[in-house]
Amino acid sequence: MVALGALAPVFAMLVLGFVMRRARFPGEGFWAPAERVTYFVLFPALIVSTLSGESLRALPCLAMAIVIASAIGAMAAATLLAMHLARWPAEQRGSLLQGAIRMNTYVGIAACQATWGPEGLAYAAVAIAVIVPLVNVLAVATLAWYGARDPTPRAIAGAVFANPLVVACAVGGVLSVSELPVPSVLADTLAILSRGALPLGLLAVGASLHFDRLLEFGVTESLATVGKLVLLPAAGYAVAEALGLEPPASAVVITFLALPTAPSAYLLTKQMGGDAAQMSTLIATQTLLAVLTLPFWLGVGG
Repeated sequence: MVALGALAPVFAMLVLGFVMRRARFPGEGFWAPAERVTYFVLFPALIVSTLSGESLRALPCLAMAIVIASAIGAMAAATLLAMHLARWPAEQRGSLLQGAIRMNTYVGIAACQATWGPEGLAYAAVAIAVIVPLVNVLAVATLAWYGARDPTPRAIAGAVFANPLVVACAVGGVLSVSELPVPSVLADTLAILSRGALPLGLLAVGASLHFDRLLEFGVTESLATVGKLVLLPAAGYAVAEALGLEPPASAVVITFLALPTAPSAYLLTKQMGGDAAQMSTLIATQTLLAVLTLPFWLGVGG
C-alpha cells in the first residue's frame, strides 16, 4: 500500500497529461516544445543538481551497474534468440527488443523521488548513467542490423554519448567525485530548473500515449511485455540478492528494470525504419499494465 500510495501521484500526472492532450489544452503546439525543454534542459539540470550534491563514493555504483547490465544483457540475448528461432519479421525485431529492455526514465525518477526523496534521486541518477548508454547501443544496433538504415559505429556512438542525460550524468559524476564546490548561483539555478522537471516530464509522457493501439496487442507484444514488466525485474532482483545489494540501491535498480517502455522508443524506431506502429502499441500497453506491476516490484525491492 505504501508503494501504491507513492506511485499514485505519478500515474495521476500521466493521466492528466493524456486528458490535456485530448482536450487540446493548452494547444497542440505546446507538447513538442515541452518535451524538448524537459529532455534537453530540465531533466539534465535535475541529474546534475542531484549528483553534484551527493558523494558517489558512498554509493554502491559498481554493484548497481553489475545488476543492471547483467539483467538487461540476459534479457536482450534471450529476446534476440527467441526472435531468431520464431523467425519473426525483421522489421519487428527492433521494436520488440526495445519493448523488452527499454525503460521510461522519467517515470523512474518520479517514482524514486516520491518513495525515497533526495536519496532516491541520487541512486536513480546512477541507474540512468548505466541504463541509457547500454539500452541505446543495443536498440540502435538491433534496428540497424534488421532495419532499413545502417548507421556507422561513429553515428551510434554519437547518438549515445551526445544524449543529454548521459552528459548530465557525466558532469554530475565529475562534480561529485572531485568534490569541487558548485557556485551558489549555478546551484540555485539548477535547483529551480529541477523543480519543473518531474511535473512537465510526466505530463509530456502522458500526452504522448495512444491507447487506441491496445486493440493491436498480440502474441509477440505479449511476450515482450511479460519480459519487460515481469522477467527483467525478476532477473535484477535475483542478481541483486546474489550480490547482497541492499535497499534503497536494490529497490531503485529493480524499480528501473520494471518500468514500461519509453515513448522515445517510437521516434527511434520510426527514424530507423522499424515497425513504429508495433512500438506505439507496446508503449501504450506497458504503461497501462505498469499501474499494476510497478507497485508490486517497488514493494519487493523495498
